Amino acid sequence: MPRPLSTPTRPVALLLGAALLAFGALASPARAYADEPVTHSDERGAAYTGDRPRVLVGLGDSVPAGTNCVDPNFITLLGQRGGYQVVNRAMGGATVADVYAELADPSLRADLAAATEVVLMIGANDLDAAMQPETAGEDPAEEVTEVRRQFARLLTEIHQQSNAHIVLVGYWNVSTAGAVAETLPPEVRAADEAATRQLNQMLAELAAEHDASFVDPSEAYGADPTELLTDDGDHPNGAGHVALADATEPALRR
Repeated sequence: MPRPLSTPTRPVALLLGAALLAFGALASPARAYADEPVTHSDERGAAYTGDRPRVLVGLGDSVPAGTNCVDPNFITLLGQRGGYQVVNRAMGGATVADVYAELADPSLRADLAAATEVVLMIGANDLDAAMQPETAGEDPAEEVTEVRRQFARLLTEIHQQSNAHIVLVGYWNVSTAGAVAETLPPEVRAADEAATRQLNQMLAELAAEHDASFVDPSEAYGADPTELLTDDGDHPNGAGHVALADATEPALRR
């Protein structure tokens, strides 16, 4: 708070105080969750009128962050379709531990407290690394168990901060897929496919254990998702984000 240069006389102070109160009413934070009916419409979500705005918080890695895609990501699309106010805190390269650390941010804690839906897509970077020892014939069970422990801790913390419904979104592949994956050695492709199966199974189990919903986009992406991916073969393009939104939307609670 700015420190006054001098102490005003009482009449001036009263006028100044009234002016500051009026300014404060006009300059309230853009992110407000008022109790009175609210109507909002912005580039992130379609118009919605109700007792309180419905808030959708997106968390996760580069996929929900929309990396390498100029079109709206699937978190934004879900907001537009459902009339949610969207707060997307996904980060490229993020791991489960990164998202957990982010929960200490006061602004995110406020968003989670107001959220009606939390869409969480995370784990590919963790499981891809954990499963790579399979290419050398090693057992990755210990690494996978640690990822699961961290994931359970993350879900528990989200539940402690929010009454929102949580949707866990799985992966079609934790690494590259489609035409790009065809250029990789067979043992690398096999490790990636094993990691994907392991992660989706883990997410389904965690969702059941933590009162959440699980969405598996594998069917939507199919055996050859080349047309749904950017040139890197890793991240969804515009059509890929539409496919993710189509798969995820039915899991949201209306």
